[in-house]
Amino acid sequence: QTGKVTSYKFPSKNGGVASTHGLATDPEGRIWTNNQSSNNLLMFDPKTERFREFLRLDTMPGARNTVVVDQKVHKGIIWSGTVQDGAVKLDPKTGKSVFQNGALRLDPKTAEYSFYPLITGKDTYGVTVDREGHAWFSSPGSDRVDVVDAETGKTAEIAFEPTGPETGMQVTDADKENYVKLFSLQNSATPLHNCPRRIGADLNADVVWVGLYCADKIATIDIH
Repeated sequence: QTGKVTSYKFPSKNGGVASTHGLATDPEGRIWTNNQSSNNLLMFDPKTERFREFLRLDTMPGARNTVVVDQKVHKGIIWSGTVQDGAVKLDPKTGKSVFQNGALRLDPKTAEYSFYPLITGKDTYGVTVDREGHAWFSSPGSDRVDVVDAETGKTAEIAFEPTGPETGMQVTDADKENYVKLFSLQNSATPLHNCPRRIGADLNADVVWVGLYCADKIATIDIH
């Protein structure tokens, strides 16, 4: 009504200010975002104009990018895409660390986090909740979208087939090898990548929409 802009700051390390990336509103009108200095989730209450930080275990990947709130089934449950932050999974055969990402679930009533790793994916960027309460999160670098069953906690994945010469782009044998072997993400993708990300569920239909960042397309997934 007035055009007045008010900024709210959350303190970071060494006297700095925390940066944020994603933002969502819960059914109570509170704002949820991520503290990129600690990779924890933040809640901002517009009524009190105060923040609350929800601390996670250091063994969990961090909530660093997109954030979404379950508005319909499990009202107020928060989901976020993750980035690896101290959580190192070791390969039992080699003893070497394995990059592990997925989605975090936060129950604000108990302050309890749950982590759901990607089945075979590398990175996570984009998360949404469908009208049945299931969480969907995308892995652009792996051409996959994973889904967590809200009742059982079981995870499944959908793989996008690599694009090919039908797109009008030359695809070489080296491109095909790089698609399989390189640790390519959405901003360093090969010509074969689709890069599903920034997904959104239709709360009035059994559909999840997916932006295919590298293929210049959009896709739909029937949630059943």
